[in-house]
Amino acid sequence: MLSSTRLCRRVPRIGTRRTAIRTCSKQADSAARRAVGEPAGPVRVRFAPSPTGMLHLGGLRTALFNYLLSRRYGGSFILRIEDTDQTRLVPGATDNIVRMLEWAGLSFDEGPGKAGPAGSYFQSQRGDIYRKHAQALLERGAAYRCFCSPQRLEALRTDLASQGRPPMYDRRCRHLSLRQIDEKLRAGAPHTIRLLAPNPADPETANVGRFNDVVHGAMHFRGPAGFDDAVLLKSDGLPTYHLANVVDDHLMGITHVLRGEEWLMSTPKHRALFSAFGWPVPQYAHLPLLMNPDGSKLSKRNRDGPVRQYIDDGYLPSALVNYTALLGWHPGGSQELFTLHELERLFSLGGLSRSKSVVSRERLDWLNRQHVRMYLSDPDKAAKLTRRAQLELADSLGEQASSVDFSTVQTALQLAGDRLTFTKDLYAAVPFIFADPALDTPAATEALQKVPTANRVRILEAAERLIAAEQPQAGGFAFAPGLSKRWEPAQTGIASSAMKLIDKVNKALEDDRCFWSFEYFPPKTQPGVMNLYDRIERMCNLGPLFIDVTWRWGGKSSDLTLELCSNSQTVYGVEANMHMTCTNTNFGLIKGALEKAKEQGVQNILALRGDLPDGTVEFDPSVGEFKYATDLVRYIRQTYGDYFCVSVAGYPEGCLGPEDVDRDIAYLKEKQDAGADMVITQLFYDVDNFLAWVGKCRAAGITMPILPGIMPIQNYGGFKRMTELCRIRVPQEIWDRLEPIKDDDQAIKDYGIEVAAAMIEQMRAAGVRGFHFYTINLERSTRLVLERLGLVPAVSEVRPLPWNPSLSEKRAGENVRPIFWRNHARSYIKRTELWDEFPNGRWGDARSPAYGELVHSVQVRPSAAQAVRRWGSPASVDDVKALFVQFCRGELDSLPWSDTPLQPESALIQQRLADINARGFLTINSQPSCNGVASSDKTHGWGPPNGFVYKKAYLEFFVAPPAMQGLLARLDAEPSVTYHAVNKAGRLLTNCAEDSANAVTWGVFPGKEILQPTIVERVSFLAWKDEAFDFWNAWARVYDRDSPAAALLRGFSDEWYLVNIVENNFQKDSEAIFELFAGLGQQLPPPAEKQF
Repeated sequence: MLSSTRLCRRVPRIGTRRTAIRTCSKQADSAARRAVGEPAGPVRVRFAPSPTGMLHLGGLRTALFNYLLSRRYGGSFILRIEDTDQTRLVPGATDNIVRMLEWAGLSFDEGPGKAGPAGSYFQSQRGDIYRKHAQALLERGAAYRCFCSPQRLEALRTDLASQGRPPMYDRRCRHLSLRQIDEKLRAGAPHTIRLLAPNPADPETANVGRFNDVVHGAMHFRGPAGFDDAVLLKSDGLPTYHLANVVDDHLMGITHVLRGEEWLMSTPKHRALFSAFGWPVPQYAHLPLLMNPDGSKLSKRNRDGPVRQYIDDGYLPSALVNYTALLGWHPGGSQELFTLHELERLFSLGGLSRSKSVVSRERLDWLNRQHVRMYLSDPDKAAKLTRRAQLELADSLGEQASSVDFSTVQTALQLAGDRLTFTKDLYAAVPFIFADPALDTPAATEALQKVPTANRVRILEAAERLIAAEQPQAGGFAFAPGLSKRWEPAQTGIASSAMKLIDKVNKALEDDRCFWSFEYFPPKTQPGVMNLYDRIERMCNLGPLFIDVTWRWGGKSSDLTLELCSNSQTVYGVEANMHMTCTNTNFGLIKGALEKAKEQGVQNILALRGDLPDGTVEFDPSVGEFKYATDLVRYIRQTYGDYFCVSVAGYPEGCLGPEDVDRDIAYLKEKQDAGADMVITQLFYDVDNFLAWVGKCRAAGITMPILPGIMPIQNYGGFKRMTELCRIRVPQEIWDRLEPIKDDDQAIKDYGIEVAAAMIEQMRAAGVRGFHFYTINLERSTRLVLERLGLVPAVSEVRPLPWNPSLSEKRAGENVRPIFWRNHARSYIKRTELWDEFPNGRWGDARSPAYGELVHSVQVRPSAAQAVRRWGSPASVDDVKALFVQFCRGELDSLPWSDTPLQPESALIQQRLADINARGFLTINSQPSCNGVASSDKTHGWGPPNGFVYKKAYLEFFVAPPAMQGLLARLDAEPSVTYHAVNKAGRLLTNCAEDSANAVTWGVFPGKEILQPTIVERVSFLAWKDEAFDFWNAWARVYDRDSPAAALLRGFSDEWYLVNIVENNFQKDSEAIFELFAGLGQQLPPPAEKQF
């Protein structure tokens, strides 16, 4: 197994023998992969399995990639059976391989039963060819006969192993004279033929160990893997794999060899053989291993190995091919469903990944469901699927299956839709098609919970009308009339489980509980967007019931608005309300935005007419299909039913002025009648007027909850412009108070907080419970208003876990995450967003194929100019150490690894962090220990009330290799400490014997099992390290590439180690972990005194 992390995660510890291989730097490696390029013309590729077992998933993937390459670039796909090891042949294996390829639709052009120019495609029938070529190598002096006995060879291996040397043949027989060789041959002495391997010191021949691999980039083998004298012909006259493989690849004209990663070590031998024959070398691409969820290699003996097992389990060939193609390849973009024809068109070598893939039945099940749907949309495929399902019904219905006709099965398949993973499960999916349904069972009651109460009777009545008109008969079953009357809402007592905004608002009002929400607008620059995410994350600690995000007129920000809403729910766990305006927005954009919102789990829309462009008053009827917000509300309800919660705007002072108030109330009633759920008002400052307006709304029959809009005053000029633009009447008292302080921005802000708090107090006294803050993307004033009113929630309300739980449906039970992404939640979510589920809330396996690669290189948040102003241009290691020390002391508000200051809990160890950073241990993550602290504690607390939380002390830092050696000696001597250390190339050092999760945060709460939401785990640490090291390069890119600062920072990335340490004895004081660093490293010199 290679020690390069491009090939595996297992890296030898210090002191063990390492395989002599080197991979080039990331830059050279990328250049090497680019240099390989895509084929320039027709290709000839081969799939060469050994019939020592049935075709397994890894073999199918190798065959598929070879097949796709041949179809993408034109050429031939050859099936060659490598059956030279006759002792291990499995009867029927060859037939199985051919049948499985045919089942998958991978037709070969040459092979068994399909003659071609190369003769037989069974290696066992090509013995004379191999012996002829072995003899040719003898005559050229590129091979020699070896008469060493098995006993001598074994003794040689044993002796070399005892010396810690690799098992290489000593070339004893290489020096036999012709006379000695002739004597041994006449005596009938058994012998082999060995390749005379290239001399590693000879630059003319040593390049066999240096090559570009399509997947792994630039490779350099410097030891026995490339330069041992390999046996070519065994003593029984049969060829070894190496000779047969190379001779066949040449004679069959193979241009590209795509094979498993396990053959990478053999490539130098094969290149040496090609060189010895004087033949051109094909291009190699070694595909990464397929893994089981437990991290072990997938093999023929695993249940998920044999292709036959997938057929027996009911998977469609197109689904398995689609799934297999994505195990190590992807064309980019978001498309996941592919037909074989699409794969033939899209496949490219550039899409191959070097990452290992974990075989996931859950992902395959999802793909199979999608392919069932695709089959049903094609008449020919639907007919095949129907016949298959008809035969499988016998397992469920027995003899009754014969009475179910083709059309009934076809109808059942269409009704089953997305619920059907396998056709054999058709009866279980729609049993009512084949037998009378029982409507008074617990299962029926449970199913009914998924339908909102208000919809049940309406849906069932509509179904009865359709049935009465069509009168379908399905398998002898006729839908019973009057079904809707059997499920009146009053009789069920079942409430809808949905928690859209209207449900949350109604629940808060029912509890007579105050709540608040925040509005943001999409920034126009990418740095602004990233800063807004940080602000949203911080303001979530203020406990908003929801946030909403505006949408620029004409839908100019539709994608960004949706992105902000989706990420707020998924990453930060706060419900989002997406604005949508009619103004100059065409129907296609509205429809597409609603579909995307539904796909991404955003189910709250604020439907608005929108601001008129260019100050016009009337709409241009030629632009857009919706003239008023009522039209948009009506469309949403007619198209999506009750899926979305629809909010609308209210104008206490009239949309265009006081004269419009009564007309606007009438419009608001129309919006309610069209299906609107709740009202968010325009900002205002006259509370008496607002309360009178609410009274008018109630008198007009408007029953929707009404949330008043609050905008704290930020500065005089902005406030004046905003109130004039929105035609807002401001009480004279406010103007009088503002006039003397209008040039003092801080005084204005303080007064704005006072006004907003007073307004809310007055409305609370009048019974108002919900308040909507127009934040204009600012934080301070809103926070201080809530604090002044005592509305900042308790720890248990805003921190059910140490990190913000996602609102994504598939993450509903997630309660464990690795600590490494503590400051990079968005990156963690991005890497895991395609996971189907989080089993039992636990941290999913980081070996999952859905565990994403870095989609983009990491970036430092400030612009280049801002970064230079903030961090200067470091010219030495001490300069960098000084920046980390300043950050730890709170003198610097960010570093590339953290866009925000230290976490509050780290203030407890702030000085100790500064001390070790000054000595060259550059920390990027930390947490102090705590032992049974109350869950309500403002520093350590999280989770439900009356609980207790525990934490182990944790440090994560970069360190130079010399300092690390001294530290590791101390760590290895400390029994309660565990650590992982890794460099950029992937060399891992650890004292953890097992690759299991280590909980570093946990909590004990009344009536709950112990929660362990934060862990340290090896595989996820190795995934995180790519991001962690890349921040050095991102920082370097701030400066000119050839500048000293850029070179210095790249050196940190290339040479230093990333280390994490856990003090597992949580009863120790937080100071204990820092004792490990005493006296280590080189102290940062004190700053020079200023001269006056």
